[in-house]
Amino acid sequence: MVTPTASADLTAVLTRAIEEERDAKATYDNVVAAFGQIPPFSQIARAEAQHIAELEAVAAAHQVALPATASPGRPAPPTRAAACAAGVAAEQADVQLYDELIPQVRAYPDVVRVLDGLRAASQDNHLPAFQRCA
Repeated sequence: MVTPTASADLTAVLTRAIEEERDAKATYDNVVAAFGQIPPFSQIARAEAQHIAELEAVAAAHQVALPATASPGRPAPPTRAAACAAGVAAEQADVQLYDELIPQVRAYPDVVRVLDGLRAASQDNHLPAFQRCA
């Protein structure tokens, strides 16, 4: 579905979502750089790249121009345990973020579907993985 003019809400929601996903990927990449290819960070960083691609695709379908700037992410915590605990907090915040964003774009079922999928990935996959390693 292509909309000639995306609403300001849609643009703001997709921008906020892509910024969060980019920040998450960069942060998890920072942990991998500090500690090596340790689970679950290396796998979740790859998943975040897929989330970014999904958001870029739905934004393109609605002709929404997303900011091109990449996030440097947050620095890696000093220990793997601290990194896992930070991952738990980050994924909990992501679930809350998507709970706030989804109602704002109910007029766009395809966007809701993508955001619901990202929320589910955080809640059902990433959060439990970080809880196991914390």
